[in-house]
Amino acid sequence: MATQNTCTTTTPQHSVSTTTTDLTGTITKTSEIIQNKSKGHFYMHVCPISGQEPITVNVFNIYKHDIFTTGRTLKLDNLIQKPDSLLYTSKSKHSFVKTFQPTAQQQLQAEKMHFPHTQATVATKRTISEALDTDSGRSTVCAKIVKVSPVKHVRDGTLPVRSIGVADESGTTKIVLFKDLAEQAFREGDIITCTELYRKTFQQTQQLTAHASSQLQFVQDDDLLFLETSSTHFDDDPDFSRSNPPSHTVQEIIFVDVYTICTKPPCHKKKYQQGACPLCQSTESNKTSARAVLKLQDGTTVTAFQETLRHLADIKEITSTSNELLQLLIDNLPIQFSGQIVNNVVQNVHKLPQSSQV
Repeated sequence: MATQNTCTTTTPQHSVSTTTTDLTGTITKTSEIIQNKSKGHFYMHVCPISGQEPITVNVFNIYKHDIFTTGRTLKLDNLIQKPDSLLYTSKSKHSFVKTFQPTAQQQLQAEKMHFPHTQATVATKRTISEALDTDSGRSTVCAKIVKVSPVKHVRDGTLPVRSIGVADESGTTKIVLFKDLAEQAFREGDIITCTELYRKTFQQTQQLTAHASSQLQFVQDDDLLFLETSSTHFDDDPDFSRSNPPSHTVQEIIFVDVYTICTKPPCHKKKYQQGACPLCQSTESNKTSARAVLKLQDGTTVTAFQETLRHLADIKEITSTSNELLQLLIDNLPIQFSGQIVNNVVQNVHKLPQSSQV
């Protein structure tokens, strides 16, 4: 059984009309937790006790995942009505009621349903110019590589990032790639097809950015037309800079901390506090990360995270305690390395050999 209500929210600039509905039904399937930027959510298929067709509910509360389980019958209040689903938000409420068995027809219908995030998306094939101009979803682009950046690592050295400058008959742009895509071997002159690209403006310049579902293929296309663009077109873009990073020397260790982090994706490796994750309250993780505050030869104080510390201490994995890691770093002093320092954080480190140290 479901009832609908229309709620109008008014701001000084405009009013927004939101249709809400209530639903009582039995869960037939739930998805895994999906991380989207800073918020996690999951889907569930629910068969209404009214006998209507099953419906997808998008639950924006990851802490309901353990209790909204298959077979349970829920009464859900104040769901936001969308064309193809219902949204369970912070304003929604729920309660558990006596179990209702879906009809045979509902069960057959539910078995044929797919969660939205598992359905294959079809990116529209576009030229570079069209892809940079569209507001209608993601694009597939076929283009020639004219410039390749070095791989850089962000997020404490855990995320590889690479930019490639590309051209076709309509124009040129930069494509930003992540993870495995970034670590492929590219050469100027290669022709690629990259799917699921979305337009993004970064530092007042438009670019195409790969999505988590993007795929890249090297292709042979002798008929591809492209602008005669020199690789110097991207020389002013710092992402393509291959200048040697400056050298620095660590003279003193101020602070070292090896700490437990949460391994659940929605918590983004949150540091445990008082023996538990401050977001999900989990106490099960045995995964650790590390941070150190270092003083350089010029008196600058910088922070180094786990991947950087691995290089500086010459170890494959940090499995030690804070005190043990501190001693490893002390034993390596003075430590000379090349790398960038961004917002007082050391990145993209290459430890120089002992013979180069002073």
